[in-house]
Amino acid sequence: MRRIITVILIFCLLLVFPTATNAKPPSKTIEIDIPEYVVTRSEGWDYVDIPGGDILLIVGKPRVPYYSLKVMYPKGYRVQGVVLINKSKLVTASGLNLTIVKSTSVGTEEKKGIEDRNGWYPSKDFEWSIWVNPDGSTFLIIKIFPFHYNPETMEARFYSHYKFKIIYTFTKLSITYLSTDKIIYEPGEKVYVNILLNNSGKPIDTVIGALIKKYGSYEIVESLPLRTLHGLFGEASVTIVFNTSSLPTGDYCIEVTINDTEGHWLDKKTYS
Repeated sequence: MRRIITVILIFCLLLVFPTATNAKPPSKTIEIDIPEYVVTRSEGWDYVDIPGGDILLIVGKPRVPYYSLKVMYPKGYRVQGVVLINKSKLVTASGLNLTIVKSTSVGTEEKKGIEDRNGWYPSKDFEWSIWVNPDGSTFLIIKIFPFHYNPETMEARFYSHYKFKIIYTFTKLSITYLSTDKIIYEPGEKVYVNILLNNSGKPIDTVIGALIKKYGSYEIVESLPLRTLHGLFGEASVTIVFNTSSLPTGDYCIEVTINDTEGHWLDKKTYS
């Protein structure tokens, strides 16, 4: 008997984080003082940590600490950009012997040795991302890299004060519903993704994008063609159709994003 191979698409809401409402517009600047780092020496190696922070584990790079900041934005406020205005309160150090991160069969760990001597690391000051909650609020997550290390000279630089400019917009458009016609699909079957939108503000031209990602790793495996809706106002429904023939057997999630025609994101939902 021929064995039937299925492609599974499981769609569910993301985890819900506690949120709060705020009638005042959010601040357009954020300032933060980062706790002083501490150094622990063991067997000739230095381990640098920031209280309340985390460790940047990039294979082949020095083990350095970073610090994360999470800010909640009420429903409708969408962060479009984060700009570093300044960093200050510099502290320098020398003679630090940091380990290099390596990958093993059981995970990621520090390696006893220096393999990367390409100047200051990390090369960037920060990165940011957005977490969208089902109620329409969002979290802005800024990952700050205040500690920079040069393995060639064994020197370090640490900035403890950062000030950011936050660029955001406000929208009354939201994705109110996202579903598929089935749970399990055979290879080659068409998937119908049903989207309900609501815009209680002024009519607006929008662009709908959808990404198919591997469940767990969230690696993008397919980008679906963009759809444009002109003069969107009130409630609207959209159906996106794609074929599973190009997808290997496995579990997937779908991410749907609504942008305006200037590229500003208005809402986003992910089901996995």
